[in-house]
Amino acid sequence: MGGKTRKQSSTRADECPMTDFGADENSNDVEWVNKEWVKKLFRIAAILSFCSVSMNTPQTFEVEPSLKYVTLSFDIVIMILFTAEMIAKCRSRGLLKGDNPYLKNRWCIFDMTMVLLLWASVILQILNMKKIVSDAVSIVRSPRPLIMIRAFRVYLKVNMSRARMAIIFKRSGQQVWSVAIFLIFFLALYGILGVQMFGKLSFHCVKKDANISFLELSDLAIPDTYCRSEEHSDCPEDMECQDIETLPGNLKEFNGFDHIGKSVFTVYESASLEGWVYIMYKVIDSFAPWMGYLFFVTMVFFLSWLVKNVFIAVIVEVFAELRTQFHHNNSKDAVGVFGSQILEAEPTELSPWKLVSVDEDKPQGVAPHFCQVILKSRSFHLAILLVVAIDAALASTYNLFFADDETNRDQYHSMLYRLQVQYILLLNY
Repeated sequence: MGGKTRKQSSTRADECPMTDFGADENSNDVEWVNKEWVKKLFRIAAILSFCSVSMNTPQTFEVEPSLKYVTLSFDIVIMILFTAEMIAKCRSRGLLKGDNPYLKNRWCIFDMTMVLLLWASVILQILNMKKIVSDAVSIVRSPRPLIMIRAFRVYLKVNMSRARMAIIFKRSGQQVWSVAIFLIFFLALYGILGVQMFGKLSFHCVKKDANISFLELSDLAIPDTYCRSEEHSDCPEDMECQDIETLPGNLKEFNGFDHIGKSVFTVYESASLEGWVYIMYKVIDSFAPWMGYLFFVTMVFFLSWLVKNVFIAVIVEVFAELRTQFHHNNSKDAVGVFGSQILEAEPTELSPWKLVSVDEDKPQGVAPHFCQVILKSRSFHLAILLVVAIDAALASTYNLFFADDETNRDQYHSMLYRLQVQYILLLNY
């Protein structure tokens, strides 16, 4: 009996929910830290720290110089609060040794990182106000907005064992990593292909009397037009195709296929579907059109559609697994997860709804059984898809034929109308 009791106690400890302060929620090592008003104070301090770092910009200080001292005062007070909490937890739990050491708890490591960033931010702001360091070092405080996680992680309560959560996130992390490798592979592949197939796009349409050494914006076509070569020029009559190695500073572009770094950046930009057609037009103007079509169509398919949908599928799978685990934990009467289920009203004191399994093979209505067999057959589904495809093809030809012959056009439209009526009747039947 004693062994059984200890086993049940261990299970209950493993099933405790994840809360904002982790193990501190269920321990009395640091009483003042675990008080509710102290926790609220820390959350308010996290929000104030976020507001302070948002106001801590050179442009803001130019408009309102007094904010330098306001933000510095906020940061010092918040830094003292979080430092006191960190020291108290380290003394209570131990730094590396103990039942639950401070540096072996991920939330505690995150809190310590935020405290160190607060110290660095305060020191740098004081040095900056004394003109010892420049504004460029303010990049050190850029991770500070992450402190908002402290204000909202109290709502990340998961009523599931930590071991089970760890398994789910480990498996999902492996899947996300696989998708990331998949993405990097295609970025590198199309980056190399872009360098090998296109290289530097340097041929532009310029005015015939332009000085190539001192080009201006008015010397180029508007918009800037690329061309294949001096022998195969598609430029306007008053322009010619010239190989321009270096454009003026105000005309330089940041996308192209000059080298692997620039090519990968261009591929990533195109994969986001933000202005990718303009890059494709440059390639089509500079090379054979089929090369541009082949490169960009396949790239958009693999990088924009395939990789994106695979990533979404991974996220959906993770949420589906979490939902299954929640249902398994919360349901006392296990209901089979296989097969179809629907919600039916059952007014009771516990719940107004219940899940009822559905027998899909059970006949419904007065139709005989062979009708149900026909409706579920693959041939019937293919026939319906074929009818839908034919209807779509005919509808697309509504204004295609007999554009100049009104009589034949009216007859054709009348025939399409009759076919549409028959199509609707067929689907309703």
